[in-house]
Amino acid sequence: MNTIHKYVLSEGPVRTNIIEMPYYAEVLSVQMQEKNLCIWAMHHIKGNGDPEDEIVKRKFHVFGTGWDIPDERNKYFYIATVQDDGFVWHVFEEV
Repeated sequence: MNTIHKYVLSEGPVRTNIIEMPYYAEVLSVQMQEKNLCIWAMHHIKGNGDPEDEIVKRKFHVFGTGWDIPDERNKYFYIATVQDDGFVWHVFEEV
C-alpha cells in the first residue's frame, strides 16, 4: 500500500530538520502551504515487518540564498528550491 504524508520543515535560522519516516519514503515535492515549508513523501508500505517499512530519522537542511553551505558535496542531495514571500529556500537531504 502507498500513502502520501506531509512533513513541516523549519526555515530561517533553524537549518536542520530531523524527520522520522520510512527508510524508503520517496520525497515527491517541497512547497509552501499557508506559512509552512512542507515536504510531501510517498510511503511504500509492504507490511509484515518488511525492512522497507523501517522508520528512520532523516535529516533535511534548509539554506537561504547567499547562505554558507558546507563544502561536502557528497553529503547533501538537492531536493528543491521554494520561493516564500521574498525569501528563497533550498532544501537538501543529508545522505
